[in-house]
Amino acid sequence: MGIIEWIRDYLHDIGSSFSKTSKNIVLTAFFWVIVLGLAISIATGIMIGTQVHNRTEQTMATYWQNHSETNYRQMSVFAKGIGVGSSPKTATNSDDYLTLESIEVLRENIDAKISENKKKAEPKNKNAKDKKAKQTQTNWTDCYSTTFDTSAVYTLNRVINGEETKTPISFNANIVAVGGNFKAFHPYEYLSGGFLPIEEVDENSCVINDSLAWKLFKSYDITGEKINMFGEDYTIIGVVREKDSSIDLLSGSQDYRIFCYFSKMSDLNEKGRFALGDSDNAVINPLAITCYEAMLPEIVKGVAKTDVLTSLKSYNASEPQYIILSNTGRYSISNVYDENMPIGEKQKTYSQYDFPYWEKAAQLTAQRLFIEGVAFVFGIVLILIGITICILQFSSVKFKKNTEQII
Repeated sequence: MGIIEWIRDYLHDIGSSFSKTSKNIVLTAFFWVIVLGLAISIATGIMIGTQVHNRTEQTMATYWQNHSETNYRQMSVFAKGIGVGSSPKTATNSDDYLTLESIEVLRENIDAKISENKKKAEPKNKNAKDKKAKQTQTNWTDCYSTTFDTSAVYTLNRVINGEETKTPISFNANIVAVGGNFKAFHPYEYLSGGFLPIEEVDENSCVINDSLAWKLFKSYDITGEKINMFGEDYTIIGVVREKDSSIDLLSGSQDYRIFCYFSKMSDLNEKGRFALGDSDNAVINPLAITCYEAMLPEIVKGVAKTDVLTSLKSYNASEPQYIILSNTGRYSISNVYDENMPIGEKQKTYSQYDFPYWEKAAQLTAQRLFIEGVAFVFGIVLILIGITICILQFSSVKFKKNTEQII
């Protein structure tokens, strides 16, 4: 055999091998489509589960229920305030705002609704053996808050060369002024101490987050230390660890933050501490509540949301001045879809409100879940396409063999 013939046979063998390999790749294309679909579905499924798991503040109704025979629904109401930028928000006497006075009226209305719902749910014949009444808990709780930025000072005491020196350290922080049972809605991890008691023991108490604690003290065991705000000293009674996921970081979870009593901030506002310009001649409006949260018994499905809507006497459904949402079930498929579709519609409404950082994180999570949900569905579609290709290919091969046998 000559060299030329050997080269020709070699190239022929390579061509035949490449043809068979290409044919096998084409025949097994369905396999790679299914693998790709599975990879996308599994990855997005894990991400969806992680996102929902991270938003524990949206699922506190589960913990509040605590083996009770009554279901609970967590509700949130967000209101506007009058103010510039991140300054403290105030409110007029208009029904378009929430204040301490309007919250008291709201609480009375909700309590009356719950009592009314309980009476309707009770069986008419309480003594009938076949109609044994279930124990229905009507306990409910709520909290309210507002957020704004301020400057504060921590005085560092040091002994240098036998002499005590005081070095003031100034910093900017986000203030979360709270009232009610705030802890029931926000399950922080405590690095030291605890949260502000519902009943005020010391109005000049405060809780700070881990970022601020580390900046000022390089430690978390700092209960009893003091910081100065608005010309007064505040005693630190606890340090909370904030979440550090990508969504939480985008929402400002690691900003320096101080939790204090809303009533104290309200008193300072009435004294003109937050007034711009001449505080002696300024018109002082009450401090606005921009977030109200309630944990309500769901004796009948959907009744909790109805109770909130009807308890806000000034609420106008055609021109709503509040954003009212149910945290319970917020991340169901239908609710995530409604939150994002039509695209951009909700964002236009939300842009008029100054949301707290935990609500910003909740909204970002809904957006991420929508994108990840679309990717998950795409992965499922790929799997179905791969299975369809597989069925068609094997059906074609089987049909070809049957035809050859007949011939």
